[in-house]
Amino acid sequence: MRRSTKTILKGTFILVLSILVIVFFIVIVYIYQDLKNVENNVFNLYNQVKTQNVKMDKISLSDEKLVQQSIKFTEATKNWQPYQDNDFGFQLKSPVSWGTVAANFRSVESLDKKATILEGKFSNLLNTDYLDFVVLPYDEALQQVAVNAKFASSDLGAEANKNKLGECQNSLFEILKTYNLGEIRSCQVRENILKQRFVLYRYVKTVDKVITNRLVAIYPENDFFIKVNLPDDVVDEVDYFIQSIIFMK
Repeated sequence: MRRSTKTILKGTFILVLSILVIVFFIVIVYIYQDLKNVENNVFNLYNQVKTQNVKMDKISLSDEKLVQQSIKFTEATKNWQPYQDNDFGFQLKSPVSWGTVAANFRSVESLDKKATILEGKFSNLLNTDYLDFVVLPYDEALQQVAVNAKFASSDLGAEANKNKLGECQNSLFEILKTYNLGEIRSCQVRENILKQRFVLYRYVKTVDKVITNRLVAIYPENDFFIKVNLPDDVVDEVDYFIQSIIFMK
């Protein structure tokens, strides 16, 4: 009887010990997994903070670059003369040495279509074939009547907004080719001082052995666009000028 009691106590002890060992290992595994989860969370948090810091650094550098560009533009154009047109809702700044803007409104029509266009030249640059500008509708027939060629279409602005700044993507080149201006040799998407996009492109066309090689800037708006003829050499003065052309929205 006494031996039987000892056997029962011994069995009970072993059972309790086994249970305690099992519970111990379960607790150890749980703690390990919990610590692993904490470690993973800390690692993920570290990566998130690191990523955010990188993004913030990029934003800071971008903001600083924009501020520097703005300061440079303001300083370079502080004595320039402004011109504003309320009918089409745009404005620009130009060097005093170019003279005042001589603006002329003209009506054009083709079949049952009519439009008013605005032609502008600088009084001291009347003998040049560049740095004049014209505001035109997107209608191809009206463009042909006004300037004897097609320079923009309604989809140009939308495609420019999809394009990264800099060299034009193929989709923009394909649109430009439909204008039949000749060979499109270069194309860039730029931004003015209000970060509104415009397109610079060069076209080369030969008619009766006469070669036309022109660089133009196109500023697309909802129902019309501005075309500016540019010189071959876009010096800083000209570059600040094309940045100054903005739509007042």
